[in-house]
Amino acid sequence: MKKKKIKEKKNTKHYARSGAKEYKKHVTTAILAGFGFIMAFAWRDFIQKLMEKIMGSSIISGTLEAVNAEFIYNLVYALVVSVIAVVAIILISKWAAKDEKKK
Repeated sequence: MKKKKIKEKKNTKHYARSGAKEYKKHVTTAILAGFGFIMAFAWRDFIQKLMEKIMGSSIISGTLEAVNAEFIYNLVYALVVSVIAVVAIILISKWAAKDEKKK
């Protein structure tokens, strides 16, 4: 009877650990997807402003307007968001990989 209880206890710990690993895996995936969406929206805004600038200018005559502050702001914003997101993705990926290295 004692052996059965000990075995049940080990199984419970095993299921708890595997559940925690699955939770960590799903949370990591959700966070990485979130950072991906943030980067995509930042670049979407920049590309949208770029297209507005190109379509609003006279492309045929070749006279594009000077780049204004809003255009530069969107470019810098997209670059900064991308750098922060990539660093966060690297750190989160390393955190998530800790359990798999222990195996």
